[in-house]
Amino acid sequence: MEWTIPDDIRQFVAELDAFIDREIAPLEAAHPEFFDHRREFARTDWERDGFPKKEWRELLLEARRRSDAAGFFRFPLPKELGGQAGSNLAMAIVREHLLTRGSGLHFPHSDEASVVANLPLALVLHELCTNAAKYGSLASEKGRVDIRWTRSEKGVDLTWTESGGEKVVTPLGAGFGTRLISEILAVELGTVEFEPHPDGVRCRIHINM
Repeated sequence: MEWTIPDDIRQFVAELDAFIDREIAPLEAAHPEFFDHRREFARTDWERDGFPKKEWRELLLEARRRSDAAGFFRFPLPKELGGQAGSNLAMAIVREHLLTRGSGLHFPHSDEASVVANLPLALVLHELCTNAAKYGSLASEKGRVDIRWTRSEKGVDLTWTESGGEKVVTPLGAGFGTRLISEILAVELGTVEFEPHPDGVRCRIHINM
């Protein structure tokens, strides 16, 4: 079977390469200690149990700021979140391409950072908000959503609970949104469980750390 990369994805990758060469490579070159044989010691604060050093985190944030300003960082997010609704195919091609460039500030593998972000939790929350506004508690003026975070030794648990709304006519079912959260994002995050209720959805997300 013959297959070629779609023209729009090919153009995006070319523009991404030009951005990396223009903005990210010089930033990396100005901080060689984070990328040569000194990188583990330069990046790691051993006096704080191996937490990433402030200087390293600031460099990652600057790269992300530049990528976001150039329109690359939020590529996979929906347009209403400032993204370009990049498809799974596009993200797979982009990540593979970044790998072929080798490790660097554009894609430092050990930090799971990238100039094109992988943001599964943002997609989960966006899907939950959209569903709540259309069919769940937020479709009613009296409805509300409670979001709670708890930390444990194994990670972070997020609980999304809708309440106070009118009876849900069309609860979150086996559509695209549910598959997106339950199947694709569960692989990225950890585990996701849904519990439909008459006044809205209850969702529990465990994020592995």
